[in-house]
Amino acid sequence: MDYQLHADTFKPEVIEIPNIDTFEGTMPTGYELVEYQKGTNPMDYGLVLYGFDELYMFGFTNPQHCFVRQACADKMIDTQYFKELAPESLAHI
Repeated sequence: MDYQLHADTFKPEVIEIPNIDTFEGTMPTGYELVEYQKGTNPMDYGLVLYGFDELYMFGFTNPQHCFVRQACADKMIDTQYFKELAPESLAHI
C-alpha cells in the first residue's frame, strides 16, 4: 500500500467547537464528535464520543471538542462515496 498516496487522498475534515457548553444543534451527518486535550491534535489524541451525554467523562484536564470526518481530498470522489452510502441507495436490494 502506498501510504503517502493514502494520506494525500483521505484528508480529515475538522470542525472546531469553540465552546461545547453553548453549542446548539446536532452532529453534522458523517462526522464524529471528538473530545481531546486542548493543545493536542484531535486526530492523534482525540476520543470519539457516541453522544453529548459522554462529554467530560474521559479525564482530560482541559477538554476541547470538535467534529471530525474522514474525507477524500477529491470532492467529486467524496460526494460519490457518500451518495453510494445514502440509505436510498440500498432501495434496489
